[in-house]
Amino acid sequence: MNCRYLIAAALASLPAALVAQTPPTYVAMDALLNMRFFPQQGSFMMAESVPVLFPPPGETPASIVIKKGGSTVLTTKTAVEPWPPHNAFGNLKAADGLMGFGKLGAGDYTFNVELQGKTISSYPFTISVEKSADPFDPKTEMVRSGPWSKAAFLIGPVNDAYADIRVDIWLSTRELPG
Repeated sequence: MNCRYLIAAALASLPAALVAQTPPTYVAMDALLNMRFFPQQGSFMMAESVPVLFPPPGETPASIVIKKGGSTVLTTKTAVEPWPPHNAFGNLKAADGLMGFGKLGAGDYTFNVELQGKTISSYPFTISVEKSADPFDPKTEMVRSGPWSKAAFLIGPVNDAYADIRVDIWLSTRELPG
């Protein structure tokens, strides 16, 4: 008899345990790479909202943090808003309506999206200065490169040995050499 009550209590608490296992909030690297990069200034622009997977409920403040050597170089306030028809999707948008941010020099950087003090997505990149060889139009541009510069790159969680790994290819014709 007592065994039936224990099983009934365990089954009653099962849905609550399943609901508590929501996946972590995540922004895919390819979505972050689609943010505009201006090689003349070495700056970024958030021209449109960036898709977010499994956002927290309600509009949540977030930030884009660019770090160089572990120290913060640039912080931009953003917000994550859920997409009401489907709770598994949301948007990362500029919080203050400021779309452009940046002015980075040459060096190795990390582009991070932080939500409630935790990094939810990041990717490393390098900015180098290239000068034009054209004597009639000498230009100096910042060139962004990173793991996407190879033929393909792997994306996968590092903590779970049994998780799926994706092979992605990303190409921006704006960033191809002349």
